[in-house]
Order: sequence, then C-alpha cells, then structure tokens
Amino acid sequence: YTQEEYLDLINRFEAEDIPFSVAVIDMDWHKVKIDPKYGSGWTGYSWERKLFPDPAGFLKKLHEKGFYVTLNLHPADGVSAHEDMYEEMAKAMGIDPASKKRVEFDIADPKFLDNYFKILHHPMEDSGVDFWWIDWQQGSVSGIEGLDPLWMLNHFHYLDNKRSGKRPMILSRYAGVGSHRYPVGFSGDTVISWDSLDFQPYFTANASNVGYCWWSHDIGGHMMGGRDDELSARWLQLGVFSPINRLHSTKNPFTGKEPWNYEKNAELSMKKFLKLRHELIPYLYSMNYRSYKFAEPLIKPMYYTHNTKEAFWHKNEYTFGTEMFVSPITSPHDNDTMLGASATYFPDGMWYDFFTNDRYIGNKRIFTHRGLDNMPVFVKAGGIIPMSKSASVNGTGNPENMKIKVFMGADGSFEMYEDDGITTEYENGKYAITKMELLYSQKPGFTVYAPKGDTSVVPDKRSYEIEFIGIENTADIGVFCGAEPCAFDSEYADGVLTVDVKDVSGELKVIFKSGVALKPNDVEKRVFDIINRSSITNRKKVAAYNAVRRAENITDALFDLYTFTGIGESMKSAIAEAITAEHKRETKFVNTLE
Repeated sequence: YTQEEYLDLINRFEAEDIPFSVAVIDMDWHKVKIDPKYGSGWTGYSWERKLFPDPAGFLKKLHEKGFYVTLNLHPADGVSAHEDMYEEMAKAMGIDPASKKRVEFDIADPKFLDNYFKILHHPMEDSGVDFWWIDWQQGSVSGIEGLDPLWMLNHFHYLDNKRSGKRPMILSRYAGVGSHRYPVGFSGDTVISWDSLDFQPYFTANASNVGYCWWSHDIGGHMMGGRDDELSARWLQLGVFSPINRLHSTKNPFTGKEPWNYEKNAELSMKKFLKLRHELIPYLYSMNYRSYKFAEPLIKPMYYTHNTKEAFWHKNEYTFGTEMFVSPITSPHDNDTMLGASATYFPDGMWYDFFTNDRYIGNKRIFTHRGLDNMPVFVKAGGIIPMSKSASVNGTGNPENMKIKVFMGADGSFEMYEDDGITTEYENGKYAITKMELLYSQKPGFTVYAPKGDTSVVPDKRSYEIEFIGIENTADIGVFCGAEPCAFDSEYADGVLTVDVKDVSGELKVIFKSGVALKPNDVEKRVFDIINRSSITNRKKVAAYNAVRRAENITDALFDLYTFTGIGESMKSAIAEAITAEHKRETKFVNTLE
C-alpha cells in the first residue's frame, strides 16, 4: 500500500475506536524492484518514493496519531549503488563511489559498524523511525568464525537505540538462547491453521524456562491456510493475553487482519478484545516491571505457582501476571453447543471468570465452554486488576481515568508501577508505586493508597471506577478521600457494585460498614443461556432444562443430566460446568469428555 492508503487505514481504526500503539512497516517500505546487478532487493535503506513520496511527513502523521513506528530490516546484502546513501557510505568505507562496488556487510568490522549506524540508521531515526525490526537472512556467515551476525545486531542495535537517553527497543527474529536479553522476539512466519494456534500458548509459556519472556507472534497467522473467522477471533484473543499482541499477515489481499474483514460476531469479538488489551496497560506495565525487576515473566507455566501433576498436564494453560490464569480455546466450536471449549485445571482456591464474573471453586479439572465473545480467563479471589479508561484511542500514557476490578472473597493487594514510559530515568528512581489493598476477612474495605516515589510521572488527580465483583447488593458504604468523606456515585447489577469517585488526589478508601456477602452464581440463568444458544431442537431444549432445574441437589442434577439421552456429550459437559462451578469437589461426570 501507499502512505496515503496506510494513513486511511489508521483513520479507519480511529473512527472504529480500535486502539493500537505501534505501526510496523514491513520490507516494502524500501526499494524492492531494483536492477539485478545490485542484488535481490531484499536489503534496502532507501524509501520507495512511488509508495511513500513524503516519508518524514508520513512518520510525523503516525506520531500525531499516537503511534510509535518500526521498519523492517534485512541488512545481509550490505549497501549497493542504487541506495540513496551509497555515495556517503562508500566514501566512509574507502570505496570509490564511481566503481559502484557494493559495501559488504561485516558485523565484525568496527569501522563498518560505526558507519552502519551513523549513515544508514541515525538519519532515519531523526526523521521519525522509533526502532527497528531486525529480520536477518544471512545465517551464521560473518567475518569471525562462530560469530552470529543476528546476535551481534541485537546487541549493537539495542545499545545504539539508547544513545539519546530513551529506553532501548528492538524487534528481532530469534538469534538463539542468550540473545533474548535484548529484543522483543519475532517467532517467525506462522501458517494459518488451528494447529499453529494450538502450539503458541504452550510455546510461549514454556519459553519462560529459559527466561524468554517477550515473544511476539504473527497473531492470526501469516501465510497459507484459508479463511476461518472463528480461528482468527480465537487467535486474537490469545494475542491479547500474550506478552506482545502483533497482528501480521503476508502480502495477500485476502489475509488482512482488520476486524471489519470478518463476519459480525468475529468482528465484534475482535474489537472488544483489542480495546481490552489497551485497557489492561496499567496491569501489563506493572507485570512487565516485575519481569524486569524480579525476573518474573508475564506468562508462566502453571507449575511455576502450583506444584501439582494437573499443572503439568494442562500444557496450554498459563498464569498471566500475579492475578490471572488463562486457558485459551484453540480448537473449533462444537456444533450442538455453538461454544468453543478448553480443558481447564482450576488450582486450589476461589476463582472468577474475568468476563462473566461467575465464581469457581478450585482443585478440579473441567471443560470450560465459551462463545466467540469470550474466552476462559480467571482471576483469583482477592485479585485486583487496574485498568485504563483513557480518552485517547492510541494513548499509552499513565491514565487520569481508571477502572479497577476487585474480585471479592479474600484479602489481596496489588502494586501498580508507573514511569515516563520513554526514558531510562526509572533506573535513577523516576517512577511511582501505587499500592491497592483489599481487606475482606475483617472490616471489609478497599484502599488505593497515595502514590509513593517520584509522583511527577503520575497525574495530579485521578478518577476511579471501582467494580466490586461477586457480592450481594449493599448501600451501606463509606468513601473517603484521605480522612474526609468524598462524593461518589454507585450502582449495583448482577453481583457487581460499582463505585465512581472523581478527581482524587492522595488516598482513596471504600468501607463496607455492615460487612459484605458473596452472591452465589445464578446457575439456572447460566444453564438457560447455554441451552438457549445451542442448535438442538426446541423440544430437546425444554426437556434438558427441566431435567436439570427440577433436581433438588447437585448430585440429582448431574444424574438427570447425564442419563438424559436427548443431548450430546458436549452439551452435557457445558451444562455440568455451570452446575459444578461453585462446588468444591468434582464428580465422575465432570470429566466425561477427557
């Protein structure tokens, strides 16, 4: 596409209120169709002016839209005579420009390396390129035997990118174990298939065993395959609950990842999840600080925190920061239930569905069934999830308006980390920590403490929308800004008490004066919804619904369900999930499909 088409695309995303933070411009930004005497066109440093007539203006407009920009880089073929900067580079390397002799790439030559950055990259960065996507093709060839050019490119690009005091950033293909100290990793071109999707959560979590925490996959698949709207939506859901969510596709007009390319259910799901990813930035950023500070990856296999055989069995399941775990759906939906399913292990304790707020008692394995608008993500009781309500579509700054999800049922605390997001001054103490604390067992209340540290990096005042999830209605609450009562609005619906407080500076406290009680799941409604959306006949729906709701206890309900012959095993499993969610012990019926 041209720069005009690209900017039109960005405007469309903005009009649709779909946020992104990085524009990744693949290799055709530079001249590709060149005279064969100069090479293949795979390597390039000169803008293709037929597509990008005003590169500086193009980059400026992307920055004005709130984007950072990275360009794809294949440096293996050096600098040929067709390049805009060939003459300067040739002279700097002692080559007569009139000879048209190629300036060979040599990562082991300090002179070349110095000119490589000074002549080829710094001018591009001065015009608006924020960082580089190093997509190497040379393999192990270098001027020193055994020296991996990609590993060294990672090392030197990282160091060079921080020269002006900004935080260094590169995106790179995998350069072997040990190289991951520098880049956000590019895992390579993925085939569009359910098998590819099914491998990615295991791959990403398992990489934590060697400390590779920053994987960036081709979300939605890169090449081959065919159209599958459900696969694309499920893959995007995985991307949102991944270290990096990067949508990418090959140069094919039928593989675009724009949500409006898909049927309505998939489109709505994609938009919902892309917005959620942006809202989760305060949580993600705090977790990534922990990764930097304490070597705790955002994504870890379940056995890191739960030493049980079940944690090892469920290879696609992983923790997502300190508060959540994810059991992604990586296979097509069932035609009876019209739901996707994932085999899910619930560790001991109490857990909430992040999307539906249904509560689960742990220490069991069940199938979790979800429609395309949802996926199995669970938060521990006592979990606190800070989220942004930024007014800017693409903005990633520290938010003035926040939503905080508080999952009731246990004590909990969370430390939200913030800095300027750009410089390395956090190394010198320029950051702030805001502690949030839930007291549930005694004198229930929730406190957002005043930020500690360098408060210049956070807004002077903040507005909070706090959701207390999983409780019975209560109007007997007190809200205090510091020691004084402050104005607030509240509303209650479906087990969630929402408290809105504006323009808070300093500490905020919400007190439940008469205590708080947990609200049980509405099992009958959940069962009705499952049966209602299924594709079985209406007569079978009525019979199945009556078989469950007339039972006097869970044992009878499960017996009536699994002896009912009018529905299939997947339907029974979905209903059993709803029935057994809040019960402490699984029964022999729950794992019928395993």
